[in-house]
Amino acid sequence: MTQTNVVENGPDSSILETTQHNHRTRVPINRILERLSQLELPEKEHFESYLRYKWRANHKPRTIDSSFTSIHVNENETLL
Repeated sequence: MTQTNVVENGPDSSILETTQHNHRTRVPINRILERLSQLELPEKEHFESYLRYKWRANHKPRTIDSSFTSIHVNENETLL
């Protein structure tokens, strides 16, 4: 869904701002990072940096989620 908004840019001019799915595309990485923040992982900040790198490199949200799941599952296995 594409939404177009008119944004005022000075007294006599306006700019059309297209808000595509940018709002929705940010949600998956934020959701994953919230889940990560709740875990007790050693070197958690490095893993967060890795996930942010994957996001900036335009990996698909499902790929990033799979990376998170792999680490989460491996962390649980090592605790058993």
